[in-house]
Amino acid sequence: MSYPTSDLDALNKLKDASLWFIIIGILYFVGFFFALIIIVPLILYFVVGIPKLRDAFQAFSNLGKNVNLGLTGLNLLIYGFIIAFIGGVLTFLVPLAGVALVGVGVLLIFVAQVLIGVALYNIGNSYNSSLMSIGGIVEIFLSFIGWILIYISIDEVINRFRGMPAQSPTTFGTPSYPSGPTYMPPAIYQVGTAYLKPNGELKVTLYSNVAGISIISATIEAFSITTTNISPSVLNQGNNQITILFPTVTGLSIGGNYTVALSLSNGQVVRVTAFYTNM
Repeated sequence: MSYPTSDLDALNKLKDASLWFIIIGILYFVGFFFALIIIVPLILYFVVGIPKLRDAFQAFSNLGKNVNLGLTGLNLLIYGFIIAFIGGVLTFLVPLAGVALVGVGVLLIFVAQVLIGVALYNIGNSYNSSLMSIGGIVEIFLSFIGWILIYISIDEVINRFRGMPAQSPTTFGTPSYPSGPTYMPPAIYQVGTAYLKPNGELKVTLYSNVAGISIISATIEAFSITTTNISPSVLNQGNNQITILFPTVTGLSIGGNYTVALSLSNGQVVRVTAFYTNM
């Protein structure tokens, strides 16, 4: 069975980054007992963890995934740590100013974590992986646990692409499917960038690892605009060039990204991100 190499590359990059953040988390924990090695996870965080996550986000961005917030978050994360460090040093010289800078740095770090978590949540949504989306939210508050959930979920998504039974199948918020040791829901997801025009025309490429599933309807979620005018409506195995015609849409911002929910005949709901353009 063929499967999209570019998506697998991006997922493997995220898996690699997740593993490093898990290792860094373990080293931080060990560092509490052996203060001399606390610098090791800190170095790994900036030299390995952040660059690998940036590389993964960039790969997903090239596939049209909605991860721009994650890339912004990584930049804020670095600024936050720098400001907090400067504030910590300044505390010994000008305590009030130092404490204020530390507070600003910590706030930036938290905002960065939120943005990164949202990006991970969006990736999970795009691949219909509830566990990955949950991991993205958990990562905001409990980073170590969040990265473990994301690492596990990536194996499930990759195995689904390859038509293999998942080692740790998840059922959070997913439709019910016939039970069986080797049954997995079809892998159907967006490839590249989808474009939505003011005349209501949406062009999107969907990958499916099976043939014969129909797209019943499409809905622009933020505006509850629904249509059944979809061509072709039946998916073939591989990439499918889909054209969806909505009623004339108004109130959307040129250059904005909008989520479109596709309801499928097998009970799945696939969400795609559409770029609104007048070109």
